[in-house]
Amino acid sequence: MSERSAFEKIHVEESEKADLGGVLEQLNLPPAVVTFVRENKRLVQIGIATIVIIVVAWSLYHSYRGKKIEEGSSALSIAVDIEDSQAKIDQLKSVSSEFSGTSSAQWAKINAAQEMLKSDQKEEALTIYREIVAEIDKSSPLFALVTIGLAQGYEISGNASEAAIEYEKLKLIEGYQELGYLGLARISEEQGNNKKALEIYEEYLATLMNVTERSQKSLVEEKIARLKAML
Repeated sequence: MSERSAFEKIHVEESEKADLGGVLEQLNLPPAVVTFVRENKRLVQIGIATIVIIVVAWSLYHSYRGKKIEEGSSALSIAVDIEDSQAKIDQLKSVSSEFSGTSSAQWAKINAAQEMLKSDQKEEALTIYREIVAEIDKSSPLFALVTIGLAQGYEISGNASEAAIEYEKLKLIEGYQELGYLGLARISEEQGNNKKALEIYEEYLATLMNVTERSQKSLVEEKIARLKAML
């Protein structure tokens, strides 16, 4: 009887190819696990295939998402450096549309709205600010910036009551209280309500005594003295 060649194919039954028993035993798995896998071999294979598909899909999505965020950041950087006001606004709108769902899109909207206020496109700027407010939580670091934009936009538009609402919100946000107080006092003065303006300035000094800069404090004290003299 001749010896079998090392290159000769050995016929293996298909049922033996799919048998995981030997592999499972080599892994020193408990007999109960080996028995379960043998009895539910098809189910186990489907489960493994599903896990592989999910892992691959997640990896591809994560890669796509990372690339989109990187491209959005680059596009935003280019847009904010444009000197022409309208061209900048148009490019920022393009960034917010193309990279929607990213932080770059939100920053593009905020920058576009700020540029619109400078270009006397008040209503469109306010519309954008209101859209952003509806998309973010009050805990978001963007909330204060958008609130400032709304307050200034309403004030420029002559809508003192809406501006006052936004300045009231700023009074409650750490680090932005000064803008809130001064905005409210300014609106009261412009409306001729000097008594209310005086009350706001005095509350401002009492509340922010330890954080108000000396120059700012002196300016507010001068305003208080002037208003008292007018009453």
